[in-house]
Amino acid sequence: MNMLPFSSAQTQDAIHISVAESQARMRAGLALPPRLVYVLLLFASTAMAVVLGALLLTEPSLPTRTQLTFMLMLGTALAWMGFAIWVLRARAVLLATHRVLAARLGVVCTLLFTACAVAFAPWGDNRAGSLAITSTGLLFFGFAMLRVVQAQRLERALQHRRAQLQAQLQHAGTSAL
Repeated sequence: MNMLPFSSAQTQDAIHISVAESQARMRAGLALPPRLVYVLLLFASTAMAVVLGALLLTEPSLPTRTQLTFMLMLGTALAWMGFAIWVLRARAVLLATHRVLAARLGVVCTLLFTACAVAFAPWGDNRAGSLAITSTGLLFFGFAMLRVVQAQRLERALQHRRAQLQAQLQHAGTSAL
């Protein structure tokens, strides 16, 4: 009986699979639907980076605040591009490591968004708008932190299950001798 406190059904399903099913999943790698999602992420982040880069190169008269915001957004797009490429190039099963990294990247991006909202607020005349943007950033930050906790929980559960399955295989191999 597993005594670990996991709340999601997905985590429970992931830790109660057989050795044969685990081996089949390991050989399969990233399934097609998630792979397509990461391809879409790569395309969207690339398009965003191209548009922002073009704007920065062709519009030198943009206000400083706008240029800084676009540079931050460009950095975010490049980070998501790098993440999508890393996941798509991975040949081994990632055991939820990709989810942990995506969640952490989300935390960093939302923190930067919120910090910029706070830093740029004095430059604007709209206090209500600045408050709304900062509040939105804090809400997204909270959601991103929740995703980090969920992803880490799933990753620990999968690593724990992998260790159990490896022990079963070693025990079965030793018993056969």
